[in-house]
Amino acid sequence: MSSPTPIVGVSPLALRVYKMLASSTGPRVQRHEGGSSSGKTRNIAHAWVRYLTEHPGKLSIVRMSRPALYGSVGEDLLVALNESDVGYETRTTDNEYILSSGARIQMLALDGARGAQKAHGPRRDHLWLNEANEIPFAIFKQLRMRTRGRIVLDYNPAMEDDHWIFTQYDGKSADRVVTVHSTFEDNPFLDEEIILDIRSLEHTDPYGWTVYGKGERGVPLYRVLPFIEALTEWPATNDTVAGMDFGYHDPTVILRVARADGVPRPRLFVWAIFRESLHTTGDVLAKLDSDDYPDITLPKGEVIWADSAESDRIEEIRREGYNIHPVVKGPGSIKAGVDWLKRHTIYVGGPAGEVARSELKRYRNVERNGRLVDEPLDRDNHVADALRYAAFSHWGRPSVEPLHFI
Repeated sequence: MSSPTPIVGVSPLALRVYKMLASSTGPRVQRHEGGSSSGKTRNIAHAWVRYLTEHPGKLSIVRMSRPALYGSVGEDLLVALNESDVGYETRTTDNEYILSSGARIQMLALDGARGAQKAHGPRRDHLWLNEANEIPFAIFKQLRMRTRGRIVLDYNPAMEDDHWIFTQYDGKSADRVVTVHSTFEDNPFLDEEIILDIRSLEHTDPYGWTVYGKGERGVPLYRVLPFIEALTEWPATNDTVAGMDFGYHDPTVILRVARADGVPRPRLFVWAIFRESLHTTGDVLAKLDSDDYPDITLPKGEVIWADSAESDRIEEIRREGYNIHPVVKGPGSIKAGVDWLKRHTIYVGGPAGEVARSELKRYRNVERNGRLVDEPLDRDNHVADALRYAAFSHWGRPSVEPLHFI
């Protein structure tokens, strides 16, 4: 059997995508994780056109907004249809292209009043999510359940590492998921000016160069605490302290924290015991003392640092035998504590570890006039506050006991 002829007008990436689509043992999911101007959308479009010409079926191309759908991937699809010399007709009322082979390509935008409901529509043979990072996981699940065959996801990796594209598919076997990496250097058709603009990011925008130049995952610049990792096991140490941030509609957070020296930076180990909303202080105490919640425990002798603005709640907890103390806030206290936390790699686990870790990653700096400011936004900060109370109080200023400004 002769090998497939090259696909003209595009880079070798198109042929690679086509081969995976056409192979009976090819992966169900292709992830195209690439930098800016890598040509991945144009190449994927060419591969789909060729595949559907030879294997008629229905492909849904999905993006969140209609203008983005037709202004980006839609244009690349039309180029691919015309360059491939494939006969097709346009059915505007159905938002579809019908190829001469009988294949159907549906253009599906998820914006508008009924946007999310479109994910619950008819089944399809294949699915292509353009800029897949824009699609919420709940919508993707509905689309995936209604897709019989191949799924292609393309995106710049400019999102948090707990995004569903990563959590669902990182580490999967090659027969299920293949990740294709591409950068502007894989696109032989780029204008020199575009290449120079992308290369300039290396010296002017380290994050932009990592994500859009090299097509690699990077820590978003807006994140207050840059070094956050998962913790699977509590370390063997006696030097521990607890932190508590109060809430009701906002979550109440309880953490245990330990610290160790390390390279390239010291480490904080965070065991997220509790992070729940709509709990009174009595509700929290009942869970801490109940045998029904064996994972939610806090030694009564351990020092707890908590927000001094909640003196009544602190007193209620103290009367139950817990060694709790108020921290005292002063001018510049938040920045001082946060700056100290930034110097650490923070490992987060425990019963509420996943949600606590996710919140710490969402804790972001203020943006003014389109520029980031070194000032934490007063949002998604409940876990960070509890951590700051505990760790900075215990290790940041060890010479002052028992109360000090943070």
